[in-house]
Amino acid sequence: MPALFKELATYASDNTDRNTYNIAYHTSHHKKESISHQKLDLLIKSLELSIGQPWVNDSEWDNIIPDIIALVDMMRKYSEHLVKSNTLMAAIHHNDDSARNPANNSHMFRVFGCKEDDLNDQYRELNDAILQHGFYQYMDVYSYLPIDIMKRYRFLKNLQLTCSIGIYRYAQGNYLGTITYIWKIPESEIIDEFQDETQKVRMLAKIHEGLPKYFTRQMRKNVLGKYSLIKNVTPAVLRMLYFDLTGNAAVTSNTISREIEERLRLMLALEDPSIIFDLRNNNGFKGNKFDIFWNELDMYFNEETPAVDDRRHDTTMHMPLAISIRDLRDIILAKLHIKN
Repeated sequence: MPALFKELATYASDNTDRNTYNIAYHTSHHKKESISHQKLDLLIKSLELSIGQPWVNDSEWDNIIPDIIALVDMMRKYSEHLVKSNTLMAAIHHNDDSARNPANNSHMFRVFGCKEDDLNDQYRELNDAILQHGFYQYMDVYSYLPIDIMKRYRFLKNLQLTCSIGIYRYAQGNYLGTITYIWKIPESEIIDEFQDETQKVRMLAKIHEGLPKYFTRQMRKNVLGKYSLIKNVTPAVLRMLYFDLTGNAAVTSNTISREIEERLRLMLALEDPSIIFDLRNNNGFKGNKFDIFWNELDMYFNEETPAVDDRRHDTTMHMPLAISIRDLRDIILAKLHIKN
């Protein structure tokens, strides 16, 4: 960010720990919209057109124009980044292989222990927790991380406890962050490089088994397309089978599909398919089974005279006795029960 913009009141802050990046976007009251590559290019052209005007040559603009030019360069780089990111994501979506896996996106290393007096206070709780674990018993540090992003980064970067630990990091990519596991290692591994390979392999196997899996859209399309030939299976059930069999941790983007999948998941968890009723079974009903109900409903409306709403000055009428469809149904059923 050019120095000119850092001096603005919106970005200025006496607190060095405070993340002031993009604070104008979060503190202002304008509508929040994600900027697109096309809109960013228009803004760049507009700024370039402005700084190309004759009045820019006046001496009073000498301290401002260089920062404007620097801002334009930053915007152009970010615009190019958006293009590359969109191209990369399009390639990933159409790829038959997962974009992230432990073989390419994990990192493991060791950190030597420090003295008790040198332990940073922010690691005190985590240090007490790891001391209660045995060797090669891993734990997730997520619950011990600060909320602020920059503090969280420094917490992990400077992590050092009173015992020597191993650290496993798995980068999930995008905004999902990095999963970090730590475990206590024996001093023999530090002194003479002796390692219990069996315990370490078992530990890594458990870690990899618990890592979330994210599959590409093309992989999902291939599976659903293969089994969609089964005519009696609906798309919602196919998606549920896909998630259960593959362990894909991705969330369905469509709200309606997500709600259907949640209901199907509830049905499968309770092992009770009767909790879901297909209303389409009533389509085209030709019988007279419900005639007695409709006749009683007609009589009820004829008996009760609608009243004028006192709060309105028009011809709007309302029925004050039944406050909902469910209440109206119960009233009619009660009348039928009395008659029978």
